Amino acid sequence: MLLAVAAVVAVLVIGSTGDTQRPGGATATPSGRLAGLALTPAKPAPALALRNYLGTPVNIDAYRGKAVLVTFLYTHCPDVCPLIASKLHTALGQMPAAERREVQIIAVSVDPRGDTRSAVAQFLADHEMTGRMQYLVGSRSMLGPVWVR
Repeated sequence: MLLAVAAVVAVLVIGSTGDTQRPGGATATPSGRLAGLALTPAKPAPALALRNYLGTPVNIDAYRGKAVLVTFLYTHCPDVCPLIASKLHTALGQMPAAERREVQIIAVSVDPRGDTRSAVAQFLADHEMTGRMQYLVGSRSMLGPVWVR
């Protein structure tokens, strides 16, 4: 369910091409709660439980009922990651407050060595996403299973 709902947020951020056919044979239908499309059939979100850059445990199950967008970033990325953060910031800014409360953004690090506490804090501040995005970090052995799902 969460993956299907996250797709709604992805459509808000990236935009719709008007094409209703999606990968894996899924179809897109208008969503009543948020402006965008919901993918069907819905797929359950895989388990995701790591610590954020402050050391606080984060479990995707805590956001059940919200639209959850999971993205993969690294703080020293010169091009795509800042663009993703910027698009997410813009999308959140365009949502009414009531809808924003229904959305959770989770970034998963793809650079265990470079995504230090201070680097993540600076990245989030630079992109005005502090408190708006959970940025999950860990060792390669902790993050690796999340990368391949």
